Amino acid sequence: MTTEGDLTTTEKGQNFEKEVAAIYEALGYKVERNVQVKGHQVDLLVTRSLAGARTITYMIDAKNRSSGSVGINDFASFSTTATRLFLDGAITGAIMVTNADFSQIASGQALDSNNLRLMTINELRNEIFNPSEALTRTIIDYEAREINAEYIALDAESNLAHVIG
Repeated sequence: MTTEGDLTTTEKGQNFEKEVAAIYEALGYKVERNVQVKGHQVDLLVTRSLAGARTITYMIDAKNRSSGSVGINDFASFSTTATRLFLDGAITGAIMVTNADFSQIASGQALDSNNLRLMTINELRNEIFNPSEALTRTIIDYEAREINAEYIALDAESNLAHVIG
């Protein structure tokens, strides 16, 4: 049995990327790993169609660290690629996910952008258990069912006017 300590840095990074991909798949995204997008290598390209809205496509950069935090140099490279792809219309946003922490400078830079987000793997895992996401999915599923079309609003005021009428 191979333990995490027996793996190379590349293997650890690939395993982390697979974990991030699995979480996005669990969240309902179509996931492509290690793809070229407009000449840029992207760890993950995740896509999801939302009812009544456009399709969203995120570039995901998975940063596995055995020590230290993800710093400004990693963020700058991520930001440059994401901005180019966003301006080209290839993505609607970008997310960097790490198993470590982000430096204060990197976190501060991300706050200045509407299209870039930094997340730890634990924050991403918590997205699976987000009750608002589950509620939204339940509503969408219900509205797609035939019984939803048969719903009659029970508005007491309008019903009363009809009876008195």
